[in-house]
Amino acid sequence: MKDVTYALRRLRQSPIFTTFAALSLALGIAANVAIFSIVNGVLLKPLAFPEPDRLFAAVEVVPKVAQLYPILPVNPLHAEKWKSMVPGIERLGLAQAQHAILGGAGQPLRIPIATVTPDLLRTLKVQPLLGRLIEPSDAENGRDHVVLLSYALWRGQLGGDPNIVGRDIRLGGIPNRVIGVLRPEFRLQQADVFSDLESQPMLLTPLTLRLSGESLEGDFNYSAIVRLRPGVSRERALAMLNTAQASITKSLPDKMELRADLIPLNEISVRNSRLSLWLVLGAVGAVLLIVCLNLATLMLARGTLRNREVAVRTALGASRFRLIREAFMEAMALSAVGGALGIALAKAGLRAILAAAPAALPRRDEVALDLNVLLFALGLTLATALLFGLYPAWRQSRRDPQEALAASGRANTGSRSGTRSRSILIAIEAGLSTVLLALGGLLLDSFVHLTHTEAGFEVGNQVSAKLSLPGANYSKNAASIAFYDKLLDELSSRPGIRIAAITSHLPLNGETWIDLITRPGDTRPLFQHPTTNVRFISGSYFEAMHIPILEGRTFTPADKASPVIVISNSVAKLLWPRENPVGETILLEDQRLRVIGVAGDTRADLEKSAPSVVYAPYWYTAAGSSFNMTVVLSASVPPGDAVSMLRRSVAKIDSGIAISNVQTFGEVLSDAVAERRFRMQLVGAFAVAALLVAALGIFGVIAGVVSARRNEIGVRMALGATPAGVVAMVVRQGMLPVWWGLAAGIAATLACGPLIRNLLYQVQSSDPLTYVAVTLALSAVGALACWIPARRAASIDPMQALRYE
Repeated sequence: MKDVTYALRRLRQSPIFTTFAALSLALGIAANVAIFSIVNGVLLKPLAFPEPDRLFAAVEVVPKVAQLYPILPVNPLHAEKWKSMVPGIERLGLAQAQHAILGGAGQPLRIPIATVTPDLLRTLKVQPLLGRLIEPSDAENGRDHVVLLSYALWRGQLGGDPNIVGRDIRLGGIPNRVIGVLRPEFRLQQADVFSDLESQPMLLTPLTLRLSGESLEGDFNYSAIVRLRPGVSRERALAMLNTAQASITKSLPDKMELRADLIPLNEISVRNSRLSLWLVLGAVGAVLLIVCLNLATLMLARGTLRNREVAVRTALGASRFRLIREAFMEAMALSAVGGALGIALAKAGLRAILAAAPAALPRRDEVALDLNVLLFALGLTLATALLFGLYPAWRQSRRDPQEALAASGRANTGSRSGTRSRSILIAIEAGLSTVLLALGGLLLDSFVHLTHTEAGFEVGNQVSAKLSLPGANYSKNAASIAFYDKLLDELSSRPGIRIAAITSHLPLNGETWIDLITRPGDTRPLFQHPTTNVRFISGSYFEAMHIPILEGRTFTPADKASPVIVISNSVAKLLWPRENPVGETILLEDQRLRVIGVAGDTRADLEKSAPSVVYAPYWYTAAGSSFNMTVVLSASVPPGDAVSMLRRSVAKIDSGIAISNVQTFGEVLSDAVAERRFRMQLVGAFAVAALLVAALGIFGVIAGVVSARRNEIGVRMALGATPAGVVAMVVRQGMLPVWWGLAAGIAATLACGPLIRNLLYQVQSSDPLTYVAVTLALSAVGALACWIPARRAASIDPMQALRYE
């Protein structure tokens, strides 16, 4: 206790140092705790299911398309066969992401849902909060209008009614009986790589499979979750699964090779975020390390000022351990204050970071300052004290008391070992800053390249919105076609709407509805046919999106009697590399379709080449019931006015239709780069923070050296040294460790190149311009930090120094 009191008294005697150190630690710890909260919630927190290590997402692999689609959702017939052919699987369940219109007293609401087989919830070993789970009898035809509510939907839109079980809610205009409510910790990890589920499902409905009508060769449309038997490893189960796939392959008419993979369930939704989050945590950790190195240099300087006091106490019998303990207690006190403030600031920081995070950040609702995060904060607080407090305390205790007493009576130029220690710390700070600046520069360069990538359409004054038609009123394809016919006419007649169009899927929203296409007469096996994305659109879509028609024309109402399509340029090059495809015939799902136009390519993902796309008119009966379409409006009025016109037009035709996902096309583009922007902003911010903290460290060290060498510099000037020469000497000596650190940092970044390759876009990890920019930036900031105290050194009065000597 005496040591703590002594440490606090010492810190009160240096309020500026104490405030600076505590605030530096608080900000560094707060940033680390906030980022670790995200890493913990997204990557480290186990799934809220019993024995989660036995849960896996089963996916299929078709080598023929593996280059484009490395993994696929599963075919339900294959999954059914696995149950009997793979003894390592204890249970297997299927799910499919969908959307539904929730009716009620207010406006209809489009919500994400999942249809699941009864075995899925038993695979996960879920227990309901209220009521019961989905039973096999619920999945029978005619008895499948039952729902299992999520906790969020029950507490939110339905008011947390404890008597909700047994009551009806309306989905798509159809009454559905509530059979239960799930617990708040339930999360469904989607294993469907083409799922367009924007968030966790708000309710579950029974999945009714009609396996007799399914094909073994296609229909890769379902997420599969398996629970392995106790003692069965992933490798063993995977070997069994691929044996079953080989057996299924033999039964296929075209012998399409099938494989499978098992991905840990806690990995399936976070696999694309793992590297980014660890990178950001490493970046913010490096900033805190630089803060600790800065404080270590300041503690070394404080120790130098106490040399005489320590020497006297040593001569009077104070033990070396006692001196180390007292000095270290100062660091512990500073870390404790910084840690307490940091934890308090981390909550606000976490809110700000999550607000800036992309909507697609997985498991974001599980991110919280929980017990694991608080333990991390405590460990980090102790680690910072050790980092910046232990070495200075040890150094101070090693000083020879006789030497210290002798030095106290003359000018103190600082020991050579002390100067070397501070130079090493500055070099480490410069090296860490270089790594962060280089990473930030590479990510910024990648982001700039990505935002300048040609998407295939022009962004103007366009706005889009998803429409969801209730199945009760639009179960027939003719009804949905009639609705969209009326809507397009209604919108086109409104002043301010230049062009109104509809599409089943916007660009930059991933790939969906992937099918096989070919030309008539192609005798190759089915699995050797090329794949394409299928889109259902109105003829005005290309004009509204500013997508060029390269050959032929788009759809007109006169085409309703003819099976016609428009193909993208990629399809044209694939099937007719040296011919004009207009007028040719294409086979899609055994339908013969005549090509009437060729449109420019559009990207489904800015980071990937444009996929081949086949555009069919929205009235094409092969599309099935078009319940969900996206309206695209090219308007001459502000987006808000255009959306108001859309709402009035929809309500005029049918007030039971839900409108959601309203976006301008600027927002569509922004969402497409949201993940890279978030990563770049965080790493860039931490890189700038590291540079500023390192600059403060360099300034502090050089200022301390100048103060210690004040008399020496005065003597030099008395003997003929010029002010410019003194400035050059101080800057040169200060910059030497900076340049050593710069070289080491560049080497470290180049060595990490293979690890960060997947985070870059059209930029090499060895990009010379980035390293030139980093070198110039760090050298300029370092030189400025050295120049300010160097100017003070050049203003020393030589006569005062001579009188002192």
